[in-house]
Parts: sequence; C-alpha cells; structure tokens
Amino acid sequence: MKKLIIFSLFFTFTTKLYAEFYIESTITGIIENEGYQLPNGNQFLMIKGTYQWTNNIGYYGTATCKGLLEKEGTISSINYLCEAINQKGDKQYILSKRKSADLQSGAGKQIVVDATGNDKIFIGTECNFAISYLKNNAFAKTKCPVSKEVYNKYKNNL
Repeated sequence: MKKLIIFSLFFTFTTKLYAEFYIESTITGIIENEGYQLPNGNQFLMIKGTYQWTNNIGYYGTATCKGLLEKEGTISSINYLCEAINQKGDKQYILSKRKSADLQSGAGKQIVVDATGNDKIFIGTECNFAISYLKNNAFAKTKCPVSKEVYNKYKNNL
C-alpha cells in the first residue's frame, strides 16, 4: 500500500510538472559553412544559417544561428547557438548539440540559455529536436516539455 501511495504521488507530481509541450517547427533558409578539410579526412567548419519558425501556441518568427561542425572519422558533432526572435520582438538564445554518424538527419538536445521579454519563462528549458537536410536547407521539429502553468502563461501573452 505504501508503494502505491508513493507511486501515485510521483505520477501526480510529474504529470503536473510536464503537462504540456511547447512544439516548434522550423525551416531554414541558406546554411553556409567555411572551414578546413584536413589531410586525414577530418573536418572543422564554422556554420551559419537563418530560419523561420512557428509553434503550437501561435507564435512565429525568425532566427540566426552560428556554430561549429566537427567531423572526426565517421562521427560528426554540431554545436551552435541561435538567436530566435518572435513577432513581438522577444528573443530566445538556444544552444543546440547533436552528435551523429549521419549528417543528413539526426536528433539532438537544446537548452534555452537566455531570453528577453515574455520568453524569459523558458530559460533553462531543455528540449529534444530532430532535423533533416535537403541540399542547403534543413527541416526540424523541436519538442520541449513545460509545466501547464508556463504553457498557459506564454499562450495568454500572445
């Protein structure tokens, strides 16, 4: 009986913590890269891109990203920081990391490291993303678990 009560409390607590998901869909513009191809086949590239995004709450905007792509052997690591601006002028600074053997598609983690305006409520939020590339364009979907309180507060500020 004691285990049942503990399980019930845990389930109730975690359900209240992450009762909603903030979901973002993105399409990039042009992705540029510049760097070095070493004689041993490894690559070190600075990447830069822009994208447009929408989310499931009704916000939309643009973003610019800059970062580093490292390819050593068959494994590639991509780390970049994006500045996303919504239609109200609020900004989010999002750090994205992905490690994969396949550069054409994959999944990674993101964290909102800073923000302005109403977006400040997302600072520290960790998200999962999936991305696929077609030529110089990328298509991504991001899913961030947030509390019902945060979700509703952000939605009500629209």
